[in-house]
Amino acid sequence: WLDKENVTPITMSPWGKEQLDDLEIANTYIPHSIDTVSEFKPTDKIGKENAREFLGVAEDDFLVVMNAANKANKSIHRKAFAEALMAFSVFRKKVPNSYLYIHTDPKGIIGGFHLPRLAEACGLDMDAVIFPDPTDYRLGIDPKDLAGIYSAGDVALQLCYGGGFEIGVVEAQACGTRVITVDWTGPKDLVAEDGFKVHGQLFWDEAQASWWKIPSIASIVTELENAYEVSKAEGRSSKKAREFAKQFDKEKVWNHYWLPFLKGLQ
Repeated sequence: WLDKENVTPITMSPWGKEQLDDLEIANTYIPHSIDTVSEFKPTDKIGKENAREFLGVAEDDFLVVMNAANKANKSIHRKAFAEALMAFSVFRKKVPNSYLYIHTDPKGIIGGFHLPRLAEACGLDMDAVIFPDPTDYRLGIDPKDLAGIYSAGDVALQLCYGGGFEIGVVEAQACGTRVITVDWTGPKDLVAEDGFKVHGQLFWDEAQASWWKIPSIASIVTELENAYEVSKAEGRSSKKAREFAKQFDKEKVWNHYWLPFLKGLQ
């Protein structure tokens, strides 16, 4: 279907472009975009409150933030919640004043995992895990408040078994927050030089007739430790992460990618 003469595939990540280039299928690279000017930018506020006070963590606590939809394919969760929670449980034994904010539905009522039960299975104290207010989450949280959540974190833990882009990786960095993500598929090309990547093990997905990769728990723990040391030494906010993410600003993507593409269709 992608190879038909009247079809022009748009690939949203360098990795995706590589896949079609390898198959000699003509395609155009246009990445996802975000608003890095008025929405996703460093801020210490959620609404009118100090972000860390709003989340209930102290300034000297180590805060890990995650933003991932809790939707699963039966018993398999592409967003790697199990690996993330187990790794954080191991890490917290070494850094007891660390906390995990997960921007998602905790009960998985739209087909995801029951995360409090999963956390308990990982030996994780639920006092260390923070979820958004369920009503606010259902009604939709303002992107500017989401930026406050990202900005409050020492690191954003954005994992997956594989993804075409994973926009949370870019959103977090636009807010000046370093990220931990995977070293494969779309996310591997979305990390600034001071970010962190985890490796994993191949996993065959019969439904897609293709490979996923499960993030290594040991590797996640290692990168959490690295992020902790960097945050202590250099502070939470990263200018490198922010500058890297600016390439995905909506105006830049429109002017540099969409406009030339659309003009070429005329």
